[in-house]
Amino acid sequence: MSGRHPHKYEEMLPEEVWAEMERAPVIYVPIGPLENHGPHNALGMDALRPYEVCLRAVEQTGGIVHPPLYVGPAGAPSWSRTQLRNAGRSAFPPSLFVSREVSALLYEELFESLADLKFRACMAFGGHGPVAILLREIAQRLDHRVGDMRIWAGGEGDFDLAQVADDDTGSRVLDHAGRYETSMLMAHRQELVDLDRFWAHAVDGEIDRETWQISREHNLERARVELGERYINFVAAELARIAGELLAER
Repeated sequence: MSGRHPHKYEEMLPEEVWAEMERAPVIYVPIGPLENHGPHNALGMDALRPYEVCLRAVEQTGGIVHPPLYVGPAGAPSWSRTQLRNAGRSAFPPSLFVSREVSALLYEELFESLADLKFRACMAFGGHGPVAILLREIAQRLDHRVGDMRIWAGGEGDFDLAQVADDDTGSRVLDHAGRYETSMLMAHRQELVDLDRFWAHAVDGEIDRETWQISREHNLERARVELGERYINFVAAELARIAGELLAER
């Protein structure tokens, strides 16, 4: 069974889980729906980005990384089941979302199950804005704790990304399918990004936003692997720092 990742939950043997929890009882949970991120990015963007961040964070703290959870709501505020059923083209198909009610129940039950397993810290990392917001709401309602397990919940917007942005990034660091997100996916899974497809669909740098969900200020001409590496490593270090603080409080 060589080649297995020592911190990926789905690749570990039962005794390896218990042994790793003895060393560092922290679980990282990357969450994001399957969502349209323009013609140039794979649909798994919002779970794959936080997954890579979590994998780099766990190397610093020890612990376990849950597989990417491709379940999350759309909308701001996030849509109810009725709103989702009536969303039509505004849901940017082939995006695949789940209602706020079901997402919230799933996230909370997952926290409870992880606490039952005696994890002491849970890092619930949403790579999609509505997911991060909903996770924060749930964590706040639970007073950031289930039993003996402490919960941190949020997303990339919780960190001062301007610290690692380029001078030409402009006033907006976070984006949707633009330079920031695309660079991060390029750094993690370069084969899942094809910028030529964006330019093939764009007219004078603009793209049909009724079909493709992407920030107007996309700055994609400056997307690159090195920038994505910088963002991923920065967020991973911050996430690891917080996880260490939660474990120290137990």
